Amino acid sequence: MTRKNKYRKTDVGQKISALRYLFFCVAVWGLSDTFAQNPSVNWEELRAAEKGKSPFVSRVFEYKPAPGQFINEPFFGTPEAAETMVGDLGPGVSLGGFGGYIVIGFDHTVLNDPDNPYGIDFTVVGNAAANSTEPGIVMVMADTNDNGLPDDTWYELKGSSYDSVSTVHNYTITYTNPKSDKAADVPWSDNQGAGGFIKEMSGYAHPQPYYPMPDFFPDYPQDEVSFTGSLIRVNVNDDNPSYIRITPLPFGYADNLPYRGGTRPPFLPDDPKTFDVIEGHGGNAFDIDWAVDENGNPVYLEGIDFIKIYTAVNVSSGWLGEISTEVRGIIDVSPDDVTSVPAPKIECDISVYPNPANEYLTIRSNNGSSITRAEIWNTTGKLVYVNANVDVDALTIPVSDYPEGIYLVRITEGKREVVKKISVIGH
Repeated sequence: MTRKNKYRKTDVGQKISALRYLFFCVAVWGLSDTFAQNPSVNWEELRAAEKGKSPFVSRVFEYKPAPGQFINEPFFGTPEAAETMVGDLGPGVSLGGFGGYIVIGFDHTVLNDPDNPYGIDFTVVGNAAANSTEPGIVMVMADTNDNGLPDDTWYELKGSSYDSVSTVHNYTITYTNPKSDKAADVPWSDNQGAGGFIKEMSGYAHPQPYYPMPDFFPDYPQDEVSFTGSLIRVNVNDDNPSYIRITPLPFGYADNLPYRGGTRPPFLPDDPKTFDVIEGHGGNAFDIDWAVDENGNPVYLEGIDFIKIYTAVNVSSGWLGEISTEVRGIIDVSPDDVTSVPAPKIECDISVYPNPANEYLTIRSNNGSSITRAEIWNTTGKLVYVNANVDVDALTIPVSDYPEGIYLVRITEGKREVVKKISVIGH
């Protein structure tokens, strides 16, 4: 690996409020302003040193999945599958259940460049689809000791669920090997007093053992294995068992939002501050300025050299099996990735009023299309209202019983979704 001079870390020392991180409509605006850039940095010189480097991953340092239905499958759950993301986007590799992870590096330092489009420093591409998220937490590391190895300090990129009351930090899970030569339930227990199984899904073309096998993972412990990290909650809607919906989180997680492929400039990210605008290729955008230390305090990094991604949920989703983060690749974003192609805007032709609301909230479509679904989410990520059986151009919702605060309203109109931020005030 070609290395740069080591990068300095500065403890900003001021914890960012939970509310700003819980909603992308509020949180990401002005987030970078919280982390003052070092005025002594010569960004032009640093950019010049990175010219000609690949924007893709150059090395997989470690792939340690948790048990899961795709693990030990040659094309999706082995070290060879993980290597397919080197130099390009691969088919994808599964990280298995909670805690399973991958550690990658680049042939250069990924700069926290203030001139990057939308302030985004890299994107992570998974296999998420609309209403189907399998979020993974992203951690970053600068090569402080300049030895080319990921043996310095990891910092978590603070996503929208970091401060949620439902998030469990320092969560530890232990999986026990059932030692079967075919698919079998893998028992687990955690430090919260709970237990369960990674269910075998052999009826869905996954007949192999789900606990990592020594044939593929020779250093993997074969009696039991433990992982520790932050456990986050996702909303799994299985009202219609044939169409299970897993609601995407606002921002800050891998395998959370879809990647759209080659329809736009290949390295241009979407702006996480906008929901109604498609700027680039999609996937999941990350700003190094979201880094926090183990105590949740913001940390300033001029650049990072290594990225770790791990599955952040411990949920079974019916016939889909366990939720497991998948990763196809990671793309370094640079100031050259400008919007040379105009961003197609989706007009904000849905009205939500009054705002702030007191007794009632009205949602109205102004373009002749019908509203087919409406949801309201509170600041803890709880779904407080849903109407999935409408076909109207206007909908009135009573909110007089709602506590004062900020809410997100998610509206489905035809094939698109719009999110609006509203506040409810005293009665």
